[in-house]
Amino acid sequence: MSTTIDQAFITQFDQDLHFAYQQKASKLRDFVRRKTGVSGESVKFQKYGKGTASQKTRHGEITPMNPVHTNVSATLADWYAGDYVDKLDEYKVNIDEKNAILNTGAMALGRKIDDLIVTAAYTSTNIIDQSANQFDLDVLLAGVENLLGSEAIMEGGVTVALNTPQFMQLYKIDEFKRADYRRQAGEIDNPIAGVKRFMDMNFVHLNSLTSATSVSDCLIFDKSSIGLAEAKETETDIDWVGPKAAHFVNSMLSAGACLIDEEGCGILKVKDTP
Repeated sequence: MSTTIDQAFITQFDQDLHFAYQQKASKLRDFVRRKTGVSGESVKFQKYGKGTASQKTRHGEITPMNPVHTNVSATLADWYAGDYVDKLDEYKVNIDEKNAILNTGAMALGRKIDDLIVTAAYTSTNIIDQSANQFDLDVLLAGVENLLGSEAIMEGGVTVALNTPQFMQLYKIDEFKRADYRRQAGEIDNPIAGVKRFMDMNFVHLNSLTSATSVSDCLIFDKSSIGLAEAKETETDIDWVGPKAAHFVNSMLSAGACLIDEEGCGILKVKDTP
């Protein structure tokens, strides 16, 4: 055999794709007040004020409660995640490039939904300052107490969005890490990766929250305090583009989010390290 046979060696590429590590779906979409099928550029989420009971004298008139009607607008914006696939390039690879782009685009739009919700939550001026303390059960209860103080925990349940250090701290809480406690309480984890159930609340791990040198922002909010409007759920299509001799593979979304009631949404500031 020729001593230069190594020049004829070939390289085989695996047909299975590994997608770069990334959040693959929206984690917050199911935990906010949602309006889908929107026809128009914005949605007004209605807010109805509190009523106060009063007495009356015999034969007297009842004092009207006169609760205040207000609304908050969520303006929809259009988002796209697409790319070209050259027709002749498809003969040179052993992977389904079009399907890979569709999956990547759908994942990007899922993360975009969470970005919209987080941005809306950050407009709250309800700051819960626990920056002197690491996240633990006492810090969590301080956040819950903040919402209870405004009577916020009423409707769809509470969600706590945590940065990585705080999400890891959850596993130092005895009642959280022991399956027996959670099973007896009927706590069933959400099937979305990075979402856990504990104390009748959803705990979500997010990398998109603000983290300073030693302090992280976490979010704690009631479902009805944030609104998400969608013209339609994520759409995908594949079109042939003649002048480019390529298919354009595209995923798209039209959505917007807004803070409906900041009393039900707090920014919990906690210490990162001991």
